[in-house]
Amino acid sequence: MQTQVKDPGHASLIKANQDHFDEQATKWDDDPEYARVSQESYDTIMHHMGQFISSSTNVLNFGCGTGLLEAQLRVDVGRITGIDISAGMISEMKRKIEGEKWTNVSALQMDILLDDEVVHKTSR
Repeated sequence: MQTQVKDPGHASLIKANQDHFDEQATKWDDDPEYARVSQESYDTIMHHMGQFISSSTNVLNFGCGTGLLEAQLRVDVGRITGIDISAGMISEMKRKIEGEKWTNVSALQMDILLDDEVVHKTSR
């Protein structure tokens, strides 16, 4: 689906963002800082929301990257869908999903702010 962007400056910013994260995707998980931030995010979620999370919980993670948070959270919830603007990040996450048999995790590449499909799916 081709996204129509009214502001050409915004479109170039989106493209630059995609390109940056596509370039970083294959080495993203090698940076210990990202693993630390993911662990802190998981700990914060469980601290504040743990009482509401169960095997019937569905999670939608915007900006999921390579799935570092999904790797941890997937054992606590019923289903996780990760969304990211970067095709490279989603490719890395899908590699994990398939290679590590994450049966309750899926990944979608899209821009949630501009993708009309998201608006239509969530407004039904």
